[in-house]
Amino acid sequence: ILFVAFGLPPRRFDEDNVRAVVCALEIHERIQNLRAEIQSNNDSGLAKILGVSIGITSGKVFCGIVGDQYRCEYTIHGESVNFANNLMAHASTRISEKHDVVKILVGAEVKDQVESILQIGPTIKLKDHIREDTNGEGTAH
Repeated sequence: ILFVAFGLPPRRFDEDNVRAVVCALEIHERIQNLRAEIQSNNDSGLAKILGVSIGITSGKVFCGIVGDQYRCEYTIHGESVNFANNLMAHASTRISEKHDVVKILVGAEVKDQVESILQIGPTIKLKDHIREDTNGEGTAH
């Protein structure tokens, strides 16, 4: 698992959601190229299992150093982090079911900021996650 965060202090920009989606699309392109290269080397078994699932959300989080002088780490906690993880897990399921190479799911806040420049797929409902609605469902696109 690779965790990437955009907009952490002191480097917050208004277009952080767009930058995150552009990064995801770059990952998508590179994985597609890598898969094609692997297939050209006649390793279709590896190419079939090569996939990436990405979840992108936006929101307030806690970020900072946690620990003491002997062991500490910079970490990020919050509802948005959990929602991104849920989106990633859901995207992973969709990859295995549909044999996609890369699946990118974004939360509603991200969708609202990027839909004017990107084609956004249909809305899906995720149960057991309070993020977008108060009824225990989250919305992803």
